[in-house]
Amino acid sequence: MIHDNQDKERGRILIVDDNPSDLRLLNDLLTENGYSAHPVAESKLALRFAQSTTPDLILLDIVMPEMDGHQVCRQLKADERTRDIPVVFMTALSEIQEKVTGFKIGAVDYITKPFQHEEVLARIHTHLTLHTMQKRLQEQNRRLQHEIAERRRAEEALQTAHDELEQRVQERTADLAQANRMLNILSECSLALMRATDEPVLLQEICRIIIDLGGYALVWIGYTEQDDVRSVRPVAQAGFEEGYLNTVDMTWDDTERGGSPTGTAVRTGKPCIAKDIRNHPDFSPWRKEAVRRKYASSIALPLKRDGEVLGTLNIYAAVPDAFPAEEVRLLMELAGDLAFGITSLREQEARRRAEEEQMKLQAQLLQAQKMELVGRLAGGVAHDFNNHLAVILGNTQLALLRISPSDPLRAKLQGIETATQRSADLVRQLLAFARNQTIPSIILTPSQAAPSPPPLPRR
Repeated sequence: MIHDNQDKERGRILIVDDNPSDLRLLNDLLTENGYSAHPVAESKLALRFAQSTTPDLILLDIVMPEMDGHQVCRQLKADERTRDIPVVFMTALSEIQEKVTGFKIGAVDYITKPFQHEEVLARIHTHLTLHTMQKRLQEQNRRLQHEIAERRRAEEALQTAHDELEQRVQERTADLAQANRMLNILSECSLALMRATDEPVLLQEICRIIIDLGGYALVWIGYTEQDDVRSVRPVAQAGFEEGYLNTVDMTWDDTERGGSPTGTAVRTGKPCIAKDIRNHPDFSPWRKEAVRRKYASSIALPLKRDGEVLGTLNIYAAVPDAFPAEEVRLLMELAGDLAFGITSLREQEARRRAEEEQMKLQAQLLQAQKMELVGRLAGGVAHDFNNHLAVILGNTQLALLRISPSDPLRAKLQGIETATQRSADLVRQLLAFARNQTIPSIILTPSQAAPSPPPLPRR
């Protein structure tokens, strides 16, 4: 019995699929993530299991022999014992009509094959959470309805108590609507976090989702700065803002401007609520601009990861006291998920920058190795060429000593001497470039080139 209760707390999932590979894949995925998975390959067996064990959620394949998923779902919804179990269809079909049919007979969602692990886990988590809250609220409503029935049987003098219970029913109904709204926000934000590849885009998308699904007036995200005034820098926003963020100038230091819900949430690492902005004592520096934009209440939620507060998620509502305890709890869960998503993206941006740096270093090393080889080759060639030039220059200078200044060959020999000297300069520049060193000059005197020639014959 104890083991049964533990399985129930983690979530008992019935998997119905005639494909052994898909069945095994889902069984392993759910088991590894702490769920109690029960794989079944036959439709009739699945119906008997659901009627006797009552799983928390059923993953049901549409295309199956004997009895397809639609038929199984109809029987589940027709049975009082199983009608409330959430059914999520699994299919590789993409026709809209198939999905419409599934929703009409009572399915809550679809998972498309081939499976994306993150999507499967996110959808299961969302529907289990929604189902749990619906059961709790249904149970509360059943108890309330019972109380109402009891009071209606009482004397007319208890009419006041009856009215009070009616009010409580309305509040519970509002709670259910609010819970559904918050669960939709959490679900959409979870999907955004799984798809995210860019931090600013993610922050803007989170703000948009909260505004679109939550019905708030303004949502903005601020990052903490380690500057002299410890400012909070707005980085994303959605909703009716009209320049408000340009006027807030909030900080998280221990001063009046750091006493806002935003600054307090950063310093304490806990959510901070202004139930009534018009009368909140710490909101005075921003009250005029906030009231002008019809902001009535606000909450600041710390974006905290590993003990460090990265910033805050700030939400403003158009009515006072708009953040009940259950909503604050769910918003804190959202803030924690967002902080995790931010740090994950930053870590990814850091495996990427490190890889780019490594590639640059490798390229530089390769270039250095190439230049070293070029330098060695250039040095060897220049050295050999230098020797040849020395021979040419020496012989040219000897020849110049042996001929008469009036000889026509003298001008040509002088041209050879000049060209050789220029070539020696080029060799020196090449070696200096390749090996970053200077080549000594190879200009030779006649005594260095060869012994003194015999005197010219007289004419």
